[in-house]
Amino acid sequence: MFMPHPRATELGRARDALRELEQEHEDLQRWLGFLVAALDSVDQPDGWARVRIVELFLSQSLPRHFAFEEQVLFPALIERLADVGLARALSDLVGEHRSLMAEVKAFTAMTEDYDGPPPPPRRPAIVGQAMALRQALLDHARREEEILLPVLRMAAPIEAEPLPFEALAW
Repeated sequence: MFMPHPRATELGRARDALRELEQEHEDLQRWLGFLVAALDSVDQPDGWARVRIVELFLSQSLPRHFAFEEQVLFPALIERLADVGLARALSDLVGEHRSLMAEVKAFTAMTEDYDGPPPPPRRPAIVGQAMALRQALLDHARREEEILLPVLRMAAPIEAEPLPFEALAW
């Protein structure tokens, strides 16, 4: 029976985590771009509907993304690398997750009362909250990438060295 070398499994997991993180951050940037475009027409029914769709995406996808990081990725990195500085940085990111979810909930609370475009007096507050949330999410994603991407790339370089033939367990 063929058994992959343990290092091959480690590299595969790190590559998967790297790809997942990069893809989810690209998706987030795309959705935040949709939000900005939707806010330009927040006074129109279709613009407001797009704002609500982005709000729904954020309120459903961020908890899953944060759970993956907090329950799978961060513990694995801490266990594997045993780096106190990295552990502190990851703990700070977890704190940011809590703050970001509070911001998403605040944004949801501002938008959920309106089936159509909000009345003109409420629009500036909603747009302001949306733009602040957008910036907070972009800043957080940038910090995550600064911390996590180098670690994951080190653990699983894209052009990883081939495993020697004798390292394969047959």
